[in-house]
Amino acid sequence: MPPRPPLRRSLQAGFLGLLVLVPLLAWGLAWRGVEEPGRAPLPALPRDLAQLRAWPRAAEAALNDRFGLRTPLLHLRDQALFGLFGAFASPLIRSGPDGRLFLAGGETAALIRFTCGRGLSPGTLPELAAGVGALLRDLEARAPRAGLLLVPGAPVLYPAELPRALRRDCAAGEAFGHQLLARVSPEWRGRILFPQAALAAPDLVGPAIPHRFLHWDGVGAGRAVTAWAEEALGLPPRREMPVAWHWRPSDLTMLFPGLRLGSLVLEPRPEMPGMEACLGHPCFPEIAEIARVLVDVRRYRATAPEAGRLLVLSDSFGAAAAPWLARHYGEVWQFTLNHLDQLTPGQRRRLAQALLEEYRPDQVLVLMLDASLVLTLPRLQRLLE
Repeated sequence: MPPRPPLRRSLQAGFLGLLVLVPLLAWGLAWRGVEEPGRAPLPALPRDLAQLRAWPRAAEAALNDRFGLRTPLLHLRDQALFGLFGAFASPLIRSGPDGRLFLAGGETAALIRFTCGRGLSPGTLPELAAGVGALLRDLEARAPRAGLLLVPGAPVLYPAELPRALRRDCAAGEAFGHQLLARVSPEWRGRILFPQAALAAPDLVGPAIPHRFLHWDGVGAGRAVTAWAEEALGLPPRREMPVAWHWRPSDLTMLFPGLRLGSLVLEPRPEMPGMEACLGHPCFPEIAEIARVLVDVRRYRATAPEAGRLLVLSDSFGAAAAPWLARHYGEVWQFTLNHLDQLTPGQRRRLAQALLEEYRPDQVLVLMLDASLVLTLPRLQRLLE
């Protein structure tokens, strides 16, 4: 039972007092202590205009180095906020009534409206639909076939689990993904899959996106890949996918390190019969330095020669999908392009050459979260320049 209002106010006051008084005492002791090597020096009082301008930054650095018990107190803050009030220190994270976590603060609240198809400017849909069609056309000029798997995000899949203040934005209306499909040229519409119904189906063995996660796990990735490969393209699986359930820390943990929040997730086992898996830049020696910048790259290759090469160009949702795609192809290359902008124009051209001309995929799959289309689409367009 939640604390009664007077008790809740007392807990809040005590908690805030703890966060203020303890670090002040520790800081006061540290301030009077002996200087430690590597610690920012205490700034002298400014004597001229130049010193006055530099003083605030120097004082801030000194205070940061002398904030006593900083890490334990941050962890205590995270635990107390969540345990007492169900809240998070980061304004970006909100919890729904059933405990599902959402990126729902600041500008991310606007992203929820966007994915749910609300508040779109008049030119947004036509511009993105034209961009998607142009991207698929450009890819097919360099590969036999291209397609797009647009991943429905948690606000679209679980609108009833949103925080009450945001639920109205997704309770009615049509999701952005469906509106986009309606605007794409008929020539390319059949190459695009937005599997909202499949990922929200009640017969799944678990939620497509675990309650405490931003990304999907094997439940969501496996179901979406099945819908794309087997139902849309008619590709039968060539091998079994051994899987196991594990408890994993939330992929949002970096925003609240004091909490041990996570979910049970379904993951492929490391060994897939008949398939070799390789993760990281050493898998691609010809473009190792480029792959090192991109960080999240992987390759799956059948141990016996098999036809069928797939190239997956994705945002961070591609990593969990890659092993499921390896059931249907003799070789899969998956490249997450979130850091593509860190490459020089020459490196981008070299990457495109390696992926499309040297690897020569039979199929290119663009895979991204619905909310990230506005960021990932321009990156892909720059890759093909």
